[in-house]
Parts: sequence; structure tokens; C-alpha cells
Amino acid sequence: MDVIIVAAGIAGIAGAAILLASTRWDQDKKRPWRVLLFFGGFLVIGALTVIALKCPPRREQPPSSETVSQVPSPSPSVDTAAPSPPKIEVVMKKGVRFTTIPAGVAALGCTAGDQDCADDEVRHELVIAAPMLLMVTEATVAEYKRCAVDGACEAVRRSDSANVYDDRPIRFVTADDASNFCRWVGGRLPTEDEWEYAARGGSYEWRFPWGPDVDKRFCVCDEDGPAPVASRSANAYGLFDVIGNVGEFTTPRETAERVATVFAVRGGSFESDHERLRVSARRIVDRGDVGPGIGIRCIVAGIADHAE
Repeated sequence: MDVIIVAAGIAGIAGAAILLASTRWDQDKKRPWRVLLFFGGFLVIGALTVIALKCPPRREQPPSSETVSQVPSPSPSVDTAAPSPPKIEVVMKKGVRFTTIPAGVAALGCTAGDQDCADDEVRHELVIAAPMLLMVTEATVAEYKRCAVDGACEAVRRSDSANVYDDRPIRFVTADDASNFCRWVGGRLPTEDEWEYAARGGSYEWRFPWGPDVDKRFCVCDEDGPAPVASRSANAYGLFDVIGNVGEFTTPRETAERVATVFAVRGGSFESDHERLRVSARRIVDRGDVGPGIGIRCIVAGIADHAE
């Protein structure tokens, strides 16, 4: 572009000089003005040719790779990769699905800012020293029936429409019924802390496993009855219905004298208010209590060391 401008300027000046000279010579009639115009035009063309050869037009250079991006590159010491989802491994025992819960350290109990916490939801630390196997879903009617057929469980109790559909969670069971079922699959009832550790799915600062508020994508809640198991989304450890649908028997964090007579129901149920659906909420029941909103989830292996 610069060369073109310079050439155009030279051509303009040369043209003006030629025009002036031709006019004067034409007036004086000393020489034919066409001859002078011819030679002047030849000189102008020659000058432009020399300029074009010695000053080739400047080409636009592509931007340097260092300036293409406006976003600075991350430091090599910072891992910017998205965290990988946990690997869900399913183990079958007596036709019942279990999944592995990893070992780790957790802060359980009342979360910061939760105004609904009861006095017994004390914040405390838990160390899970070894991986655990926990049932993927609550025990279904079909699974409990197989236990009863094997003679390890009492017959299924029915009340109205309860325990009719095989894909629903078993209900109207006592703590002893739950313990018998867990023994049948080769396990036991989880402790409260084992249950909460698994239910939280690695998130220890929320009122619910998925966040601060009730979300029906993850729980069967505010309903007239339970839904088929695994009809909502699982938590990060691959467990379905840890909140809502039916509550689950656990052995409580109480003194040894009380453990023999009471159990803690965790997770809330389809009929619970939102306060009872919080992952740290506890409900203490007697050994012989039954109800429409209490079911079973078993653990096969687990070691828990407590650090208050």
C-alpha cells in the first residue's frame, strides 16, 4: 500500500510537469509537444517499474501463536482436568446388588448453617479404614420374599397396598426382620456413621447429598407412597434412594445399653417433611416398631474408627 501511494505521487508530479512542459513547448512551437509527452510518459513508466522491483509490497504476517489467545495458559503445577466420576463396581450376593464404598475420612453430623439440626446431630469426624460393600438399593419385596422362602426371614407383612409390588422397597419390617435379611445376604445393618458416610457420597458440607435443598430428581419425597427402587438418580457412590422412598434401619451411636433395644432410622421416607430428609437427621425407634416408611439396606463389610 505504501509503494502504491509513493508511485501515485511520483506519477502525479511527473504528469503535472509533463503537462506544463508540453503546454509551454506547444506554445513556443519549438518542438512538437507530442514528442515530449511520449518521452515523459516513458520516463514515468520506467521510474514506477524500478520502484516496484526494488520495493515489493509488504505482506501481512499471521499473528504469532503467543498472541492468538487472550487467556493465559494455566500453570503446569495446577491440574485443570475435570475430576473423574467414581468407578461403580456392582457385586451380587444372593441376587442382591452391592457396590463398593471407598475408604476415607469424613466430617459427619450437622452441617454449617443448618438451622434444622437437632441436638443429637453433633458434628464429628469419621475414619473409614477399609472399603465397604453397601446395597445399591433398598431391599425390594421380591428380594425379601426370597429370604422368606429360604426360611431366613419372616413372611412378608401386608397392609393395604404395601408389599404388593415386587419392585417396591419392603416395608412394615422390624429391626429384627432387617437384621435377619442382612444376615441372609452375608452382612449386617450398617452403623449410623457408615450409612451417613455412604449416603453423602463424598459431599460433607450440604444438608442433602446433592446440595442445599430438596430435589425430587434424587429422592422420592412428598408422595403418597414409595416408588420402584432406583427410579430417581443415584448419589456419587452409585446408591439409589438414600434419601426418601423409605427410611433405613441402622445401629445407633448410643451407649451399649441402649443399642440392644433401639435403632436409628436414617434417610427419611416418601412421607417425611423436608427437615427429616436431611442427611444428618436421625429418628430413634424401638426394636419392635414397624411402619409404612421404614425399610432395609445392608452392609457386607466395613471398619469404622471414630475420632470425636
